Amino acid sequence: MANTTRESCGRITAMKQSLLVLSLLVSVVFYIGSAESPPSALIEVEVMEIQDGDTFDAYIVSVPSHLRDLLSDGIDLDRAPFARVRLLGIDAPEIDHPDIPCECYGEEARDSLVRLLPEGSTTYLELDERTFDKYDRLLAYVWLDPYRNLMVNSVLVSTGHAIGLSLSPNLKYEGVFNALEHVARDNNFGLWKSCVYPWSEAQDHADERAVFIGRVAGTNFDNESGITFINIGNAYPDPNRLTLVIRVAVRDYFIWLLDSPPEMFFDDAEIAAYGRIKLVANTPEIELWSPLYVWIQQPTDISVVIREVEVNPAGSDAGHEWVKLRNMTDDDISIGGWLLLAKANKPVAIRIPEDAVILAQDHYVVENIPFQWLDNEGENLELRDGTGTLIDKTPIGALDDNDDDSRTWRRNEMSK
Repeated sequence: MANTTRESCGRITAMKQSLLVLSLLVSVVFYIGSAESPPSALIEVEVMEIQDGDTFDAYIVSVPSHLRDLLSDGIDLDRAPFARVRLLGIDAPEIDHPDIPCECYGEEARDSLVRLLPEGSTTYLELDERTFDKYDRLLAYVWLDPYRNLMVNSVLVSTGHAIGLSLSPNLKYEGVFNALEHVARDNNFGLWKSCVYPWSEAQDHADERAVFIGRVAGTNFDNESGITFINIGNAYPDPNRLTLVIRVAVRDYFIWLLDSPPEMFFDDAEIAAYGRIKLVANTPEIELWSPLYVWIQQPTDISVVIREVEVNPAGSDAGHEWVKLRNMTDDDISIGGWLLLAKANKPVAIRIPEDAVILAQDHYVVENIPFQWLDNEGENLELRDGTGTLIDKTPIGALDDNDDDSRTWRRNEMSK
């Protein structure tokens, strides 16, 4: 999910990051392995051949009696106990699809599944609500042992060899896969590192899935159709752009998860989007069906942040509103000529004096503005440097304050 505050989490070493990821993966695996269903609920199979990163052929060794009727709908358990198994809740890059070219990281995903499920090995299948897909593949969560200590599906997502895929009604481990995918993406594991391209190369990857990055040049919500358009690189109608399309059917989902309309949330932000490229009138597009696959890029080195804001002080607002900036680095930073933009209702720009400097790990307060410039509701502050580059912004709605008092909005203490 996109981070609206674009906060720095401090100077975390690579070792600490690895320990953090490891602890989360261990906790999730422990959570999965502690499920209540007994081992007898699992189907024992022998691996025959790996087809791709999320599909393999299997010989069915044993089936719990209460599951035989379910499997008999698509498998002759007595005369031909064979099944093509599709791993549930995940989706690996394609390597041999009749309508899709070999995708980035497809071979690596298949090799990973080969290592996890070598030919002739025994593995165990857990079913969900729906047993077969439209291709008659058996849908299953695949366990390496009968006591469900480690799930293959979760390993593939956590290492970036697959993404989570939520398809109702098979949603038993949806939250787990989403959490593991978030960790893999944030730590650049697997495809989240190897399949990342600038927006300008999107046209070269038609019909492929990958991550594309760039700055939003314009957004639009079409009231008549309910469709949201987010244009990266160049604004419409320039054909040299990458357009993200959010259909009306999922708009409310985006608003709920982002706590803001997507056309406002991503406006002028440096973002990344994952999806399949389609060429529409020779312009690349990605249809986004989930807000989990578009996010604001974290700056690699955050220098200055908006630390604290007094939107509605006690008494008169004029002259008493203030914004505190913090230097997150160990060097002094000149901020002369930088702009603070208040974007609610009637936009206001406050230019910081040319001689202003924030000392290392210190604060600078923009104050004593002789008029009211911050709105009590819907305010959104942006900090831009002298070239107009966006340095930081506050979350939409976070500054709302209708009480004339000393309460302020303060960035999370973790960002110190």
